[in-house]
Amino acid sequence: MARSVTLRVALIAGQRADLQQRLGQQALSPRLRRRLECIRLADQGWSASRIAAHLCLDPATVRRAIHRLARGLDGLADRPRGGRPPRLDSGDLDAVEELLAWAAARNEIWTLAGLAGWLARVRGITISPDRLSVLVRQRGCGWAARLWLGSPGPPLTVIRCSRLMLIAR
Repeated sequence: MARSVTLRVALIAGQRADLQQRLGQQALSPRLRRRLECIRLADQGWSASRIAAHLCLDPATVRRAIHRLARGLDGLADRPRGGRPPRLDSGDLDAVEELLAWAAARNEIWTLAGLAGWLARVRGITISPDRLSVLVRQRGCGWAARLWLGSPGPPLTVIRCSRLMLIAR
């Protein structure tokens, strides 16, 4: 017969404040946010089954999150994911920004396809223009305007990244 064990979480004031600060961050992965929320509710005295029902999780998932707390709040962080490591690193994106700064000084316009080709030729990195667009936006660039130049095809999208502009088709 299976024995029912109640997992208790009792955070001290400093841990509770750290937990609240972490939950307030916008750049949290959904998994980490759920684990932190599990700990917050467990600290309030909720049972694993009640937390699971409230967060639409399996009770075993809640219990795993509580067990990971034994390593501290840092133990709740996402573990490295499997698969191929990303080929494009921050140094490569810095090189793209330098290229765009140089191009902006000369009033040159680059497309995402052109930048992807430049990365392949100069840095030996293969990346699709769509993926490059996502990474460029993650570095603080946003869509500034859509331009129609009267040519066949979709309108151009101007991406503004601080003082730099990039054109995407």
